[in-house]
Amino acid sequence: KENDDRLQESINENKTWCNYGLVVSSNECILKGWYMAFDIPIFIINLKQDVDKKEHMKSLCSKYKLNCNFIEAVYGKDLDDQEIANVYDENEALRVFKRSLTKGEIGCALSHLSIYQKIVDQNIEKAIIFEDDVEINDGFFDVIESIEKFPNDWIGFAGISSENY
Repeated sequence: KENDDRLQESINENKTWCNYGLVVSSNECILKGWYMAFDIPIFIINLKQDVDKKEHMKSLCSKYKLNCNFIEAVYGKDLDDQEIANVYDENEALRVFKRSLTKGEIGCALSHLSIYQKIVDQNIEKAIIFEDDVEINDGFFDVIESIEKFPNDWIGFAGISSENY
């Protein structure tokens, strides 16, 4: 009974559950090689032909015990002029980005949009979207802890890209 009370008290203090059933901070989970269990689905955008990137992401998901769902990316270079015209506003791109978007960037945006639609259609309260070149480190779990506290109508973006599409 005393252990149950302490466990409930820890949960009430917004501590984090680890897979081993102990309630500790996320940093303690990482230091001891334990990984957090959480219910936020992770969607990973991956081009069908990028098999090596998919395998790398699968190994990261396995290592960190992440609930990952792979989504086939839209290959922008395969989009024809009409498909692009249906979704792309050149004037808006020039206004916002001061340049035209590449077919790769348009395909990437369409890939993200397909996941947003899935989130809405399936009434998913919170989700994380990765591209297949993301690197996950132990600080990721601090981000997860923060995301779990976000309001459900909040959208956040983070990332750095040095690659050209």
